[in-house]
Amino acid sequence: MNAPYFLLKKLPILALVFICLLNPTTALAKNWDTYWASRWQKKAEAGDADAQFHLGLLYYEGNGIKQDYQQALYWFKIAALQGNIQAQFNLGLMFYEGSGIPQDYQAARQWFEKAAALQDPAAECNLGVMYAEGQGVTRDYPTAKIWYERAATKGNAQAQWNLGVLYYKGQMITQDFALAAFWFEKAALQSNPDAQFLLGTMCYEGQGVPQNYTLASQWFLEAALQSHSQAQFNLALMLLKGEGIDQNDYLAFEWLEKAALQGDPEAQFNLALMYHEGKGVKADLKEAFKWCEKSALQNNAVAQFTLGTLYYEGEGVPQDYATALHWFQLAAIQNNREAIYNIGLLYYEGKGVPQNNDEAFRYCEQAAKAGDDSAQVTLGYMYYKGEGTPTDYKKAFKWYQAAAMQGNPLAQFNLGVMYYIGNGVGQDHETAFLWYRKAALQQNAEAQFSLALLYLEGEGTSKNLINALYWAEQAANQDELDATMLCGYLYAEGIGTTINPEKALHWYERAAILGDPDAAEQVKVLKRQLKK
Repeated sequence: MNAPYFLLKKLPILALVFICLLNPTTALAKNWDTYWASRWQKKAEAGDADAQFHLGLLYYEGNGIKQDYQQALYWFKIAALQGNIQAQFNLGLMFYEGSGIPQDYQAARQWFEKAAALQDPAAECNLGVMYAEGQGVTRDYPTAKIWYERAATKGNAQAQWNLGVLYYKGQMITQDFALAAFWFEKAALQSNPDAQFLLGTMCYEGQGVPQNYTLASQWFLEAALQSHSQAQFNLALMLLKGEGIDQNDYLAFEWLEKAALQGDPEAQFNLALMYHEGKGVKADLKEAFKWCEKSALQNNAVAQFTLGTLYYEGEGVPQDYATALHWFQLAAIQNNREAIYNIGLLYYEGKGVPQNNDEAFRYCEQAAKAGDDSAQVTLGYMYYKGEGTPTDYKKAFKWYQAAAMQGNPLAQFNLGVMYYIGNGVGQDHETAFLWYRKAALQQNAEAQFSLALLYLEGEGTSKNLINALYWAEQAANQDELDATMLCGYLYAEGIGTTINPEKALHWYERAAILGDPDAAEQVKVLKRQLKK
């Protein structure tokens, strides 16, 4: 389950905000009852526009009076015709939403325009949304921008957010991250959590503002405290990395858990990783599996791949190759190249499916073409051995080289072998030496042993017995059998070092344990010598 923590994420869709709250006065915060309904009724019937609006609101909400959208519409309209801004706005909202009446964007626009003409910022903002979305009007981003600017300059947070979105996306206007950040900050200072989150992301990336991890973490915290799950996730990652904030695994776990409990699939997966590693919390494989499964069920491809790996290895769950295949297939549908490769391996090994080299080749090729270095190595091997495809050394070389260039140590070793032998490429011991060395430095034991032989024989490099012994021991320490035998021989003969029967005995004994049939005889010989 060695998957990396996710990178900070941006808002996947920058959604425009339409103000859908009814537009009441501060007095509407009171707990209305039948007495107040009766009082507004009398004033409304007497022609009081403010009372007409409030009565309409009571009918709309069913507060202190039976809910009745038709009565709400009636009283809002009477008040609106008298120039009551709030009634005009709410009338527009009823037509926009189709609340108790047929939805009518054109009627909504007309009433919003009347309220906007009286400088109502909420109506101006909603007109901007309607022009941006083409609702009741032809889509027109420049006109949307004008309406947003009118509302935004009056301090309307939703309009400030929407204006920032237009500049961020560059929708029919020149994209300008600096102006987007300017308006996001205005909205963020009014506690708009989406603006706080995105402003944090822009500060983190240095997009439209100077890169500033500390400021990014502060904005993520502001949004996280308002239960913004993506901000909680990003804050957790910054705490894990100690970026702009003191590193703290325990706090990171707490914020990840908050986001995970809100259903954020990436937070759920990363929470699984923390349980698996015992990072910020006591290690618990059952909890790790639980959260990984929750994330996978939400179609998180990395979680699906990881869940497949857990079933394949039997880690935290009973080993089940068929179920592993199921999760790999779900991840593969989303083009997860590691999952595609693992399906190929299952076919190659005949685990969970009948053994089928043709299918193994097909899946490995798909993953290899997508850039998976492990798949590229396997594909190279299949071309080399003629498994699932005719033998083709040149194609084997091509795929080994592709993986080797990505730093895959096994591919680097295999590439060295092909250069050494001259299969699929001209024989070149010097280039073979270079590739062996790259793999050896990444602890590939076979490459370390091969490097020892080249130093021993002076092939592809100058003969160097000390280096030969060094690399032989490096490989032997990883229980590479031939290297272990070679170390015994070098110490027994004093090649690259002084003769040392004790060390020779040590390596031959180790080789005997590893199963070399000749090592036991060498052990007997050395023990007799040491007794003399």
